[in-house]
Amino acid sequence: MKIREFIIMPHTADSMGLIHKPGKGPNNRFDFKNKGNNRANENKIKLSTDPNYFGAVGVEKYQATGPVVNIPVKQLIGFEPEDKMSDPKSMAKVNQIAKAVQDKKPMPPILARKYKNGYQVIDGHHRFWGQRKAGANHIKAKIVPPQDIVENFADGKVKGKSRPGRVKRAGASCKGSVTSLRSKAKKASGEKAKMYHWCANMKSGRNK
Repeated sequence: MKIREFIIMPHTADSMGLIHKPGKGPNNRFDFKNKGNNRANENKIKLSTDPNYFGAVGVEKYQATGPVVNIPVKQLIGFEPEDKMSDPKSMAKVNQIAKAVQDKKPMPPILARKYKNGYQVIDGHHRFWGQRKAGANHIKAKIVPPQDIVENFADGKVKGKSRPGRVKRAGASCKGSVTSLRSKAKKASGEKAKMYHWCANMKSGRNK
């Protein structure tokens, strides 16, 4: 027998996260709860310092709610480590953007947030470094307000705190320069390498 319609019984509505909506027919009387809150939660950027992925998550779907402004280059720093741009692919992209800027080609705005006495790049690091290399004095940016950002540190602890226990157990140490820590990470493996990368990320991306 072909089923033409189904009915949601009232006593099942709450457990399914539904609310009653006035209307005709059996199938349009209920709707999901907290749809507004769900949409609000989706429009957030998560900043991660996980050694396996250091950067911003959710920028593809993010719809900026802040203004677009021209920020002086000297007031901008990156969230991602500066040495990440030394990767051959990243370097090629930076050079390509720098040439485009010199050729007077328009650049889409980066995403940035207010940070200390200036601004921090959240998304658009290649554009930031490319325009900086091209000698730009100002960079166009969409400002991301604090309420649109979730600080998602890899250690799961509050902002600014490290995880010395895990670093020490892995046989690593956060002492030394970013370059020396990267070098140690390449020579190490497993958890020890991750901890060296994490220390380097924290120094280059968070302690500026």
